[in-house]
Amino acid sequence: MQDAIFAGEIDTVVVWKLDRLARNLKEGVNVLADWCQRGVRVISITQQVDLSGSVGNLIASLLFGIAEIELQHSKERQAIGIALAKKRGVYTGRRLGTTKAMPARARALRKQKLTIPEIAQALGVKQRTVYNYLSSG
Repeated sequence: MQDAIFAGEIDTVVVWKLDRLARNLKEGVNVLADWCQRGVRVISITQQVDLSGSVGNLIASLLFGIAEIELQHSKERQAIGIALAKKRGVYTGRRLGTTKAMPARARALRKQKLTIPEIAQALGVKQRTVYNYLSSG
């Protein structure tokens, strides 16, 4: 979609909720600012707001800020809940020795000259996990 906007093929973007545009405030504001400079009209259905123009940009910035605060608050509550569950002995994390994928498979793919990102994608894990698999064997 970004390519189509850049090419001038799209003049209106309708989103269900504004926070679906970006993962954080900075990225969201940058995307909206870029789109508005290109003359793209952005409409959010859930918030019932048209984000075109300077007032729209102000509203978008506020909504992204609120969404980021809400996300941080949610992460803090989750961390507190995990800490309390650990104290009660209810939450122990992943069982020792279990992995998301097979480390032997990661080593076999590495022998086939695949890169770390390619191995991570093939196994459906993060690159850090692939590094851990390769260093443990």
